[in-house]
Amino acid sequence: MIAIFASLAFHLALQHVIEPPIVRAAICENCIQISSVGRGGTGSRRMMGGGNLWIDRIDLSPKPKITSLDFMHGISGLENALLRWQQIGGNYYCVSYHWASSDPITRRGWIQVVPLFVIELVNVIPQDDDFYRKQYHRKYEKLVNNGTYLNPVGGATAFQNMSICRQVYFDFWCRCDKQFEVYVTEPHKGMRLTRTDHHPERVLLPQAKDNPQFLWETVNTWTFDWTGPFYVTATGDERFFVTDKGRVYTPPKDAKPGALLKELWKGTPVDVLIHDSDHKKWYAFTKDQYFEVADPIKPKPHTLTIRRSWFAEPALETAAKCGRVIRGLPEPK
Repeated sequence: MIAIFASLAFHLALQHVIEPPIVRAAICENCIQISSVGRGGTGSRRMMGGGNLWIDRIDLSPKPKITSLDFMHGISGLENALLRWQQIGGNYYCVSYHWASSDPITRRGWIQVVPLFVIELVNVIPQDDDFYRKQYHRKYEKLVNNGTYLNPVGGATAFQNMSICRQVYFDFWCRCDKQFEVYVTEPHKGMRLTRTDHHPERVLLPQAKDNPQFLWETVNTWTFDWTGPFYVTATGDERFFVTDKGRVYTPPKDAKPGALLKELWKGTPVDVLIHDSDHKKWYAFTKDQYFEVADPIKPKPHTLTIRRSWFAEPALETAAKCGRVIRGLPEPK
């Protein structure tokens, strides 16, 4: 009964959302993983909102096993917080929000970075009083990089009313040179999508001392025609945007600032988005087709049962099926 009321409360808090979000996952070696928030077992954790962050993974072997890793650092935020994360080059990146924020719409935060193997190691240590006294505060907590406040998101929502803040969405990408790209949609400013890059090397320059915005550079702006959340994918220097409604876009080449994004996919909506971090490729799955997120898109048929979900366990199950297709592996018997 408690679970039923918790589920109802969650849905009421997100009553402006029509359906569950796209299933986001990453493949690394022989495992596929998702991120979820909440307490308790895998099945009760959510695929969006703020709270305690977990990494749920399943291996793609004939006898799959689910492992849940506690990130140890809650991303905080309200139920409307965006769960934004990436796994790139052995590091896990996520957006965290201030635990004491009074913003009714949770958007402003910063990027946390921690090596994935550190999360794995700390989860095998017994979490007793000795762990929190000696291991967590002295070792693990120091390995979590809490820098890089998302100035572009803060700028888009500062001094705006709740109605406007609710329409602002963002995602990020990190290049190997540790420079972050942040993409923000602002419907109230002419349906504008802005890419802003973070330059940590500028922190030593005099201009950065009293002006954090100096660390950020607006690279380009485009015009978009969707509503709601989106996710950024990167293949080399190409960038693609997959919306939560299942459409795929890319910036037109050599276009002037403010150009309308080029729509690459307007067929059956994308329900699953997977980053193959080993091969630096992204794949999208609809109800009956899948394709590499690229230009042009070349869809292939599949026979999987694809379902979005509000909760971690069914989302991970769907991601695992898709991961086996990407890797060319059979379904476990």
